[in-house]
Amino acid sequence: MKYRMVTANRLADGACVWMDGDGGWWTDINKAKWTPETGLEALLAQAADGVKNCLVVAPYPIEVVVDGGVTPVRFREQVRAKGPTVTPSA
Repeated sequence: MKYRMVTANRLADGACVWMDGDGGWWTDINKAKWTPETGLEALLAQAADGVKNCLVVAPYPIEVVVDGGVTPVRFREQVRAKGPTVTPSA
């Protein structure tokens, strides 16, 4: 079954993060809150607080499949969930 969740980038370091049900932001997508389409408005309103409090930038909804874990539907979001695709140089 497909659900929605909210993702953004953390303002402090640019990391990809996902919002939990309490307005917290996690780098682990499995700690985030997912909801049916009908609950998306509430999550987006809560995400706006993260922007206002300078925690995240540009939150937006993504579609995910929940089946023993959370998997984004779009390839772009799958890459974001798995972490950087390059190793930073020292």
